[in-house]
Amino acid sequence: MKYTLITILILALLFSCKDKYIPGGIDYFYLPRECKILGASNAFLKDEGSFLGLEGLYSINRITNEENSVKVENYLLDIYTSNVNPEIIEAYMSSPDYKGESLIQLIDSVFLDEHDFDMERQMSRYLESKSSLSSSSTATDGVNLVPLEYRLSEIKDLKIYSTSSLFGEKAGRPLNRYFQIYSTSNGFVFDRNKQLIPLKNKEWSLGKYLSIAPIASVDLFLCFKSAPPELPIDTRMVVEMELANGEILRDSSALVRLLK
Repeated sequence: MKYTLITILILALLFSCKDKYIPGGIDYFYLPRECKILGASNAFLKDEGSFLGLEGLYSINRITNEENSVKVENYLLDIYTSNVNPEIIEAYMSSPDYKGESLIQLIDSVFLDEHDFDMERQMSRYLESKSSLSSSSTATDGVNLVPLEYRLSEIKDLKIYSTSSLFGEKAGRPLNRYFQIYSTSNGFVFDRNKQLIPLKNKEWSLGKYLSIAPIASVDLFLCFKSAPPELPIDTRMVVEMELANGEILRDSSALVRLLK
């Protein structure tokens, strides 16, 4: 029960760190992390219709084990990176180093890595340019502090596999050329020189993405370039990420049924 509660709280805290609209002035406080763990999960695009005159709005939702079927055109592979997970929290709370910090303190302080202030300045400029509000505010407006996660680790290589045959490729063979970048958690990527590059949906192949030796994103969403001919099919997607420091992170998604 304790482990389950910690898992739920960590997920709630981490997903609350997404950029969102808040009335009044906005200021960001940044949460930098090296990549120590990787998670692969299945997600899908949901058509949200129109809002305030904007058409074709979609949201990204995670696929549950109970409802694991999705049309392949709406399927996304979510590659998540962090330096903390429930096992790490459990180990720390059971160690002599634990000083009674709350879970929020652990996520927002103890498990943070060194700040890269140049990256943070670039993110602030980018987010201000994308928002109808400035991060500065008058005294009467008040300031909303918005937590924003980012990563510090450079990706050397990234490979995507399937546990079932897709596109005529045997299970376990790399499928990189059949995927493209749909988006990232914050709508941009950093290259090896830690220069921010805005990202437009579906304009980057995995090859182009890897050619810039990117800094990992909190979430990297991949989609198929086209539908595999084997549909419908049950499979798990396997992700292997090699970092510039030589570490290799790996995870498999839950079983998903891909439909025409």
